[in-house]
Amino acid sequence: MINISMINTPDGGDFINSKGLLETDNTPYSLIYLSLFGGDTPLNNMIANDVDVLTNSALLDALNAKIDENTIKNIEQKAQANLAWLTTENILTDINIEASILDYKTVNLTVSGTIPEDNTEYSVDFNFNL
Repeated sequence: MINISMINTPDGGDFINSKGLLETDNTPYSLIYLSLFGGDTPLNNMIANDVDVLTNSALLDALNAKIDENTIKNIEQKAQANLAWLTTENILTDINIEASILDYKTVNLTVSGTIPEDNTEYSVDFNFNL
């Protein structure tokens, strides 16, 4: 698996470039990021043609709700739905989504799973200030 490298920034995500060239890596980070937060991207349009996927706005709406246990469950469900295609396409297996309240205005979302090519465990965290 080769993907364009991305980093999470305070106001969104950015592609990583080095001397004008986009960097690549062997992780599913960019696929996860764009599936969760990419909005109406070509990736999400491609996915929507093959599988029933929620729009990113459903997850973003959940992230904008009052922080409580119901919101946390809703965030986990929306994220799981947006990432289900990764299992269908055999990019990640055993995807686990866990959202937690860090403080009165911050939610953490952890996405973990196994990369089947080499049986590597993969995990990534996203923090949201709401």
